[in-house]
Amino acid sequence: MDGARWVHETVLGRRGDFRLYAVWIRMLKEDKRAAIDGSLFDDPRAVRFWDGDQALGRWFAQTEDRLTRVVWDSFFLYGPEARWRLKPSPLLRAGFPVLHFKGDLKEALWPLLRPGANPSV
Repeated sequence: MDGARWVHETVLGRRGDFRLYAVWIRMLKEDKRAAIDGSLFDDPRAVRFWDGDQALGRWFAQTEDRLTRVVWDSFFLYGPEARWRLKPSPLLRAGFPVLHFKGDLKEALWPLLRPGANPSV
């Protein structure tokens, strides 16, 4: 949840024309859809999904050549020119777990939100 809170505060706290897809993946037996804090991505630019069967998590692990069976606590950043054909592309940046790669995400994301913005803010 710490990565989700960071994204909520840092990414959704910025102005910009973008779409954020948050996919909650059931990784532990005790993970429940009802336990998700709905306020974390309560923003019209955010779309939330529940992946109780890990289908999308497995798909990203296979499609993006990740060294894990299921991807979770990750980000995949696509620019405004990205299109979904067999897979979304081009991929600008990805990281796992989110908190370990938050600097990379900010560096790649800020120019898309506001040209010339400072990623250290």
